[in-house]
Amino acid sequence: MVRAVLSLPRHRSFVTMAVVRPGILVLVLVCGLLSACQGRSTSCGPDFGTGTSSHEVTVDGEKRAYTVHVPEKIGSERVPVVYLFHGLGDQSGTVIKQTRTDAMSDDRNALLVAPQAAGEKRAWDVYGIATDQGKDARFVDELKRRISGLGCVDKDRQYVAGMSNGSGVSFALACRGGYAGYAGVALTFFMEECDDAPPASILYVHGTADKYVPFQGGQTPIFPVAPATRVIRQWADHDRCGTTPGGEEIGGDTTLYAWDDCADDTRLHYYVVRGGGHTWPGSSAIPPLGKTTTSFSATRVMADFFKL
Repeated sequence: MVRAVLSLPRHRSFVTMAVVRPGILVLVLVCGLLSACQGRSTSCGPDFGTGTSSHEVTVDGEKRAYTVHVPEKIGSERVPVVYLFHGLGDQSGTVIKQTRTDAMSDDRNALLVAPQAAGEKRAWDVYGIATDQGKDARFVDELKRRISGLGCVDKDRQYVAGMSNGSGVSFALACRGGYAGYAGVALTFFMEECDDAPPASILYVHGTADKYVPFQGGQTPIFPVAPATRVIRQWADHDRCGTTPGGEEIGGDTTLYAWDDCADDTRLHYYVVRGGGHTWPGSSAIPPLGKTTTSFSATRVMADFFKL
């Protein structure tokens, strides 16, 4: 068998080879180092083709992983970014599939970035991120710096979302500011270090029957939390919102409290799911974690809240 590289025009991320057998000429496309093997090249740069791909960045001498989903219909325009943080022990690819945020990325033409926690427990250092200290804080900052430098990114439309421990990251970053909005499911907090943060647009969801992060407050696998409603009222005070609004009923098991008149044009939306478990509304049910409501999709209301 003879192998030869044909002198044909090449895509920058492929090598075209010819495999010659008696009477047969077979063209073989071999993927190069770039990620176009996962989709067409885009304005996000040669490392980020359309679809979902895995990446690494070195922080403090350690490689940290993250997953990116580039929307299928991305063009030359700059698009918003949603950073999605997984829960305790979970993985970046899993949280994307569970929340179906890859479909949201395609539908709303938004870049999706899901960082991966390090270590055996795969836990986020929420306090360290809130106070801008530690390896996780530096990873998050370096990742944002790198993503912000992509040619496809609208730097002024970067948002944070998370589930459980990842929701804690969303609120930790709200304590620092620097993003256009924040969303979380099943873990919230407010602490003294948040006082100096700018007003923040926040969407939060919590189930009243959550066994892992109690709605009424208590111990969690990570740290103790205050009652969810008390914390949201602290954020409403911090954002200088108006009086507590009357609730809007959704689907028979959910009440939405919406403050749309907060300082600096920020908003605060709080969904209380009666009987809801430690789950992401609208996702596939995970019975050991309790009830997953289908009255609304947390992914859809988050996208609407961020105005994607």
